Amino acid sequence: MELEKEYLRLTSQVQPEDIRPLPILKKAFPFILEKYKKEKLSYQEYLCEQLKAIRQDLTVQRIENEFTILVYETHARIALQNKDLSEFSQCQTRLKDLYSKENNLLNKKK
Repeated sequence: MELEKEYLRLTSQVQPEDIRPLPILKKAFPFILEKYKKEKLSYQEYLCEQLKAIRQDLTVQRIENEFTILVYETHARIALQNKDLSEFSQCQTRLKDLYSKENNLLNKKK
């Protein structure tokens, strides 16, 4: 399975073979960040699209864990650095929800 994937707006039922599982996403994340830095690729044309595709695969699979938070925090920070307030806002909204769920889980463990 490919590490890189084009972000596509979901307009129909997602096929399971089109979704990267968590182990692949965990490999893809550092890969795309490193490629972006090494090759000095465009934020908008490459990195933003790749991060959105990772976020989409996480969402479709309902994966909500530390890795999901890392992806959203990283994208939010990079979006701010690139003055992309739209992506920052989307990440911030999702992070609020993830933090709330994480706090609820931690409180239940006490």
